[in-house]
Amino acid sequence: LYEQAAQSYEQAQALIESLGSSSPRLAYDIGRMRLLLLQYDKAEKNLWLAAEQKENTELRTEALKALKMLYE
Repeated sequence: LYEQAAQSYEQAQALIESLGSSSPRLAYDIGRMRLLLLQYDKAEKNLWLAAEQKENTELRTEALKALKMLYE
């Protein structure tokens, strides 16, 4: 599972670099992948970026749930 998460993370990072910017959804996905890879500090940064998006309440809720997991 770790290898699959690492590969998915690398693919997402390459996508972000090719787009030149990161969307809240990509920030959330990367945050979750970093969480799976046990990269807590980096996961927290990405999840907060997603959680700050007030117009997307579903994404915000999911990001806040993931952040709660970090602090438990």
